Amino acid sequence: MLLFKNAVLKPVMEELQVKGGNLLFVKDEGIYLMAEKGAYLDGRRQHIAYADDFDPRLPENEDWYENAGLEVGYDDFGEFLGRDFWGTFINQVLHKGCDVFIEVSETKIRAGYLEP
Repeated sequence: MLLFKNAVLKPVMEELQVKGGNLLFVKDEGIYLMAEKGAYLDGRRQHIAYADDFDPRLPENEDWYENAGLEVGYDDFGEFLGRDFWGTFINQVLHKGCDVFIEVSETKIRAGYLEP
């Protein structure tokens, strides 16, 4: 199970609320969520929500690649998740401070939220 803490996910969800579009679920240099129409700052995405333990920029996550392979497979991917997916938890993230979890299997991606 991947956990996305409210503190890092809320700015991404705010972008989705304002700009619409899809939520991107990505595994390449880490595992993260970002808004399809997200803002850039100095040529880089301004808001990226890394899953707990899968942010390769942090020294304590030095095993992120092996752990990611076990969690979602070793191939890089990007999945477009529409409003029918992220709309089920946006209000809980923005207004109740909830974290979001994502579970990945060979056939589906499932998400939910955890109350603070």
